[in-house]
Amino acid sequence: MQNLMPPIESPDNVFHDGNPLTGELGTIVTALFMNNVQAAIRNAQAEIIAIMTDAGIATDAGKSDQLLAALKKTFALNASPVLTGNPTAPTQPKADNSTKLATTGHVKLVAADYAPLANSTLSGKPTAPTAAQTSNDKQLATTAFVKAAVAALVDSSPSALDTLNELAAALGDDECSFGGQSATGFTCANRGTNSPDRSRRHELNADCDNRVCRSAGRNKSLAGIPCIYRSAHSPDCCRSNQ
Repeated sequence: MQNLMPPIESPDNVFHDGNPLTGELGTIVTALFMNNVQAAIRNAQAEIIAIMTDAGIATDAGKSDQLLAALKKTFALNASPVLTGNPTAPTQPKADNSTKLATTGHVKLVAADYAPLANSTLSGKPTAPTAAQTSNDKQLATTAFVKAAVAALVDSSPSALDTLNELAAALGDDECSFGGQSATGFTCANRGTNSPDRSRRHELNADCDNRVCRSAGRNKSLAGIPCIYRSAHSPDCCRSNQ
């Protein structure tokens, strides 16, 4: 846009009417002044047309609101603006909790404190709801859930018999006491000849009938429990039928 046009060349830079009665002359409008007026008007028109062209609006002599329409398409209103393109704004600190615009940089600062849903790497002490003991799905198992499940498995057993190792020791470390498969592939019921301590009941020592385990030997924890046969690992204590 051109500079501000100069005022009319009169003593006070304003126009005056002449007075024939007093002989006072009116302000003389020179060609220079009129040329300045014409240049200023054309320059202002050019500026307005440039704004309309940028907004994709062609001039129409029958309309008087084209400049307003162009401004609305080019600039956002203060109330409920509809922004387009790639608008920018200052990035606020992560701790900001106001109505200021949140840029992508601000959002990333805040999101850095959160774990993604997929392949999360948690730290610190994350927590989750404790599932019911009847749950058998992909829900997270908390430490409380695991402890409750173990407690239900132990089922209030005494402290001396509440682990698998203690149970195995109480049974003389004999897998046949569970009627299971032996390490060599033979069932315990068929190993009476080669392993006397794993014999079938009709091959066991008869002197264990109606007796109880003594407190001596490896199976001290079975002292006082009725026996059904004598253990080769602990000859001084019969195996329990309990």
